[in-house]
Amino acid sequence: MQILSVALTNFKVHSDRVFEFQPGINAICGENGAGKTSILEAIAWVLFDHCDYRREELIRRGCASAQATVTFVSRKDQRTYQVERCTSRNYTLYDPQLRVKLDLRRNDEVNRWLKENLGFGRETKLNNLFKQAIGIPQGTFTLDFLLTPEKRKEVFDPILQVREYKQAYEKSAQLERHASLWVQSSEEKLKDCETKLQDWELLKTSVEEFRRSITADEAELLRLAQQCHDLKTQRNQLKSHKEQIDQQSNQLKEIENQITLARQKQENLQGLLNRAEQAKTICQTNEESFQKWSAAQEALKTLEKQRKQRDKLRREQEEPQQQLTARQTALARQQYELEELVRSQTEIEKLQPLIAQQTELEQQQTKLREELQEIGNLRRQVQTDEEKITKIRTILKKLEQEIEEIQGLADRIKQIPILKQQCDRFQIQLSRLKAAQQFETELRQLITRGQNQRSDYLLRAGSVLTELRNLEGRFPQLAYPVHLALEVIQSGVDLNTEILGALQQILQDLTQQTSEAEIWQKLEEAQTQLNAVQEDVNKFGRLADLQEKQAELEEEEQILKAALKPRQLRIGTEPDLKQRWNKLTDDLNELDNPKGRSQLLQRKLQTRPQVQAEVDRLHKAQKQLQGEIDRINDQLTAFADLEEKIETQKQIQESHQAAQLLYVKNLNEADFLHRLKTQMQEVLETLRTLQEEQEQQKQTYEILASEYDSARLDQLETSYLQTVSEQARLSGGLPGKQRELARLETELQERQNIDDQRQQLEKELAHQRQTLQFIEIARDVYNRAGPRITRYYLDEISREADRLFRELLNRQTVALEWTGDYEIRVQENGYWRGFKNLSGGEQMCAALAVRLALLRVLADVDVAFFDEPTTNMDRLRRQQLAEAIANLKTFRQLFIISHDDTFETITENIIRVERDG
Repeated sequence: MQILSVALTNFKVHSDRVFEFQPGINAICGENGAGKTSILEAIAWVLFDHCDYRREELIRRGCASAQATVTFVSRKDQRTYQVERCTSRNYTLYDPQLRVKLDLRRNDEVNRWLKENLGFGRETKLNNLFKQAIGIPQGTFTLDFLLTPEKRKEVFDPILQVREYKQAYEKSAQLERHASLWVQSSEEKLKDCETKLQDWELLKTSVEEFRRSITADEAELLRLAQQCHDLKTQRNQLKSHKEQIDQQSNQLKEIENQITLARQKQENLQGLLNRAEQAKTICQTNEESFQKWSAAQEALKTLEKQRKQRDKLRREQEEPQQQLTARQTALARQQYELEELVRSQTEIEKLQPLIAQQTELEQQQTKLREELQEIGNLRRQVQTDEEKITKIRTILKKLEQEIEEIQGLADRIKQIPILKQQCDRFQIQLSRLKAAQQFETELRQLITRGQNQRSDYLLRAGSVLTELRNLEGRFPQLAYPVHLALEVIQSGVDLNTEILGALQQILQDLTQQTSEAEIWQKLEEAQTQLNAVQEDVNKFGRLADLQEKQAELEEEEQILKAALKPRQLRIGTEPDLKQRWNKLTDDLNELDNPKGRSQLLQRKLQTRPQVQAEVDRLHKAQKQLQGEIDRINDQLTAFADLEEKIETQKQIQESHQAAQLLYVKNLNEADFLHRLKTQMQEVLETLRTLQEEQEQQKQTYEILASEYDSARLDQLETSYLQTVSEQARLSGGLPGKQRELARLETELQERQNIDDQRQQLEKELAHQRQTLQFIEIARDVYNRAGPRITRYYLDEISREADRLFRELLNRQTVALEWTGDYEIRVQENGYWRGFKNLSGGEQMCAALAVRLALLRVLADVDVAFFDEPTTNMDRLRRQQLAEAIANLKTFRQLFIISHDDTFETITENIIRVERDG
């Protein structure tokens, strides 16, 4: 893994900053309060979910949210990723090479992805790893190693997971008790099953007896059902004959009712015939008066048409009369307009002096407008010159930056001796490969033995895990202890896998370190960097040209500034010109535009011929309309006596009104006389037909009554009821027998189920005894495995710390040991010294070696952070620590925060942090 950069937005004291990092040592320098520690806190918050502050304390004062983005190279696939975390919207993961966002939003998904790409195990807790090992807090390098043995165990036992196997042994005790109780419970259940199966044979005999009795009852019920069916059929036949007799009797009664209704209808029609003959006589008497009334009615219709013609002529007369009135009104309006035109001519003559005054003011206003436009052009020119000056200043600023960068290349050119020294160092490493290759061979043999032992353990653990999962499914009440056992066994499998993985990673790193091809590759990379620095020497040749261009641009800027002054003075006269413009505008508004008013009056005078023509046209139209009105009056003379004629015909109608009403009232009844005679004939025919049908129905009824036997029907009814009663008696007793049979069969099935359960319990008991035996063996393994695993970790960490310690001091004659009570001892010239007896520089190097060894062995991390490691040190001790850290070669990146220049001499990767704003 390699961290490339971190970008901070409103994060603590930083508003918008980006810091880039390089492989090797990255020294973060700056004064106190500039925000150096905030850089590491941001990396810890984004990549390791570690933060010692509340979320609102991360946000810069006055801002709504804080954001940090870390760009790093994945250890999983060696690709570059960006992880962004914001206080308001949490995580955003981005692949800059594919330019896509990763679809991971929940914290657990992001945490799992980070572990994979940072190179950590699935069970690693990123927060604890950073807090306890990767991010070494300020002032605590040596503090933990100066504590008493009891205090040191409290610090380092959780890191080395010493208590894990002991806890697994203690927690699995409850599982062993539960497994023992399962065996006892199964044995008791097996005895209970055997007790319940004692009456099994007796139940089988009772079931057979009830089955035979129920079969006999069902056969008898079938016979009675057939007999009942035959009796019911005969009874129904007699009942059907009786129903025919009753139906025939009802039909006779219906015919008698129809004959009665026909006779009543005959009587009603006879009365209507008498009334119709009387009405016909009345109509014949008043027919002559009705004819005279009708003739007067026709005459009135003719006179009504004439009245409509007269009313139409009157309406036709109204339209020209209205038009005549309108023409008279329009003529008066046009004559008034002629008088107004005469007055307009007089008004035009009065406006001439004011028009001359308006013309003079408008000429003055035109001249002022031209001057104001000239000033506007000058302002735009000034703006253009100012933009040119701004552009020149921007170019000058870029030139200054480029000149400064080229001048800064002097420091890179000074690195040529350092790069040459690195090339020499890689060449020396090529000569030391033989010893490292021997250690690689021994480590590979150790891993092979561990893998063979792991295969046997996984086989046994897999069998037990399967058995425990089966127990959990069959006995839900034991879910917790079974789940606990599963966790303990699975933890053992995971821990075994993790240890072998760590050894394999050490072997891989060692293989890389003993790889001649890799050292040659690093040598080539160093030579490539040396060639790149040598190319920077060529860039120095452009410095004189850039400085010359800078002088030319500064001269052009001075010329533009000199041209601005006269134009700005001219622009200063603009307020006076605007004041004069406003005065002219007020004077023109006071005149109220006499020139425009004169033009309006002249245009109005041009309409005088049209107005005169309109007056003549209205006179002519008035004469035409008067002639039309006179013509209509002549036609209305023919209708002078129309109202008298209408009144005469109305009097004739009134004199014959009574006779006409009597005629109309009796006309309808007289017209129905023929129809009533026809209906009378039809009623007489219907009455004759009904009487004949009545005689036939009587004969049929007498025949049916003579064939009916009521005694036989009573006999069949009695037999049928007796058969039904017997059938009901048998049916009533049968359900009780069936229920009893069902009860006995249920008990019989229960005995069968108990027998099946007994067989299953026998099988489960055998499995449970095997499981109990395995749990007892597993607990004994956990009880003895904890100290061995801890000893293994201590040996590996001590061996790695010993190597790092020699590398830090750059002395191969010293040795370091980390003991079982976490005491650091150092050997030199055959003598061992405790941690408290070491010098300050040796204590710092020894503590640093152990902490870095913890990272390499437990987490296989090649990145570490140091916050003010030289706190409370004098200059000599600070220099010693800096030189010791510079000697580390096995870590890909180291981040060191310092407020002085101690680490600036050992690395070219210096990040200077200044106060924001």
